[in-house]
Amino acid sequence: MAGWAYVAPRLILQWQGARRIQNILAGLPDVLDVLTMCVAGGLPLAASLQRTALQLNTVHPDLARELDIVRRQMS
Repeated sequence: MAGWAYVAPRLILQWQGARRIQNILAGLPDVLDVLTMCVAGGLPLAASLQRTALQLNTVHPDLARELDIVRRQMS
């Protein structure tokens, strides 16, 4: 019984990590399309990241969060 108390948190974290990776990979083509359009339209990279994260937040929230982290690290 004590073994489950040790193993269960690791299994849960691995499952959540794998699910997050799948969500990010699934949303990557959409994010790259929107980001490319923003940069090609003349927006600076930081503004393009912010706009992309805002537009795709409802569809791909995990990836939007990662884009916001990248944008904050740029400044």
